[in-house]
Amino acid sequence: INQGAKNNSCNGCNETEFTYAKTIQPMMANKCQGCHNANSLGGGIDLSNYTGIKSAALSGTLYGSISWASGFSPMPKGGSKMSDCEIQQVKKWVDAGALNN
Repeated sequence: INQGAKNNSCNGCNETEFTYAKTIQPMMANKCQGCHNANSLGGGIDLSNYTGIKSAALSGTLYGSISWASGFSPMPKGGSKMSDCEIQQVKKWVDAGALNN
């Protein structure tokens, strides 16, 4: 109640957790790899491994697309925008250097 009765413990997303192994890789597997994998290179982008994810992250494409920024193709294509928390997790991971941690 003191914090405004925010539901920040039951939504399954925690902005302070943004490691590759615990957060980013599972997120990409669940939300991106259906179209962006070695057998189906949607947009020519492979998000099925660390190298591909890091490349998209450091080029700005990953964050631009999932945040639906102007000039980027909104992802997931035809789906709902990812949650603000998930987008912030990706941003924090990218800003920290897109480490394989």
